[in-house]
Amino acid sequence: MHTVIIGGGLGGLCLAQGLLKSGLSVAVYERDTSAHIRGQGYRIGIKDAGCAALRDCLPAILDTFLVTVTSARPVPPWQVPNVTLLGDAIHTMSPGRGEGANVALRDAALLCRTLAAGERKEQYEKQMMHYAFHALAESRDEPFLRGKRQQDRGSTSSGHH
Repeated sequence: MHTVIIGGGLGGLCLAQGLLKSGLSVAVYERDTSAHIRGQGYRIGIKDAGCAALRDCLPAILDTFLVTVTSARPVPPWQVPNVTLLGDAIHTMSPGRGEGANVALRDAALLCRTLAAGERKEQYEKQMMHYAFHALAESRDEPFLRGKRQQDRGSTSSGHH
């Protein structure tokens, strides 16, 4: 039996791999000549059922790439003079919300302002831990914003709090 898949997206490609894995003949036809023809998304949230489907259909070697990403947990203030942390070094977040880099940039700007003003690093750390661990909890508890809440968040975010 030969199966033809026409423009099936991720599902079609998964099906094609599963059929090939089962020893069946398959052809995939896509009208786009390359991945750069049109804008493509970059975030895909694959839940447990999706991971199970990929494991069923993809060659075993590709299981290496199915990983669980976890977020850091809040830590108490540290008492190390002349050392501070920012970005993923202190608050690694799940990539689902796309906020990790934004919080790291906010850290950098705050730390820059703090040091340039001659203030102690503890002032930066206190503020950073407040907003970063709040974002971290949201990233962990609700990894994907959808609909109106995401639109509202994007339109009201000023970067300064």
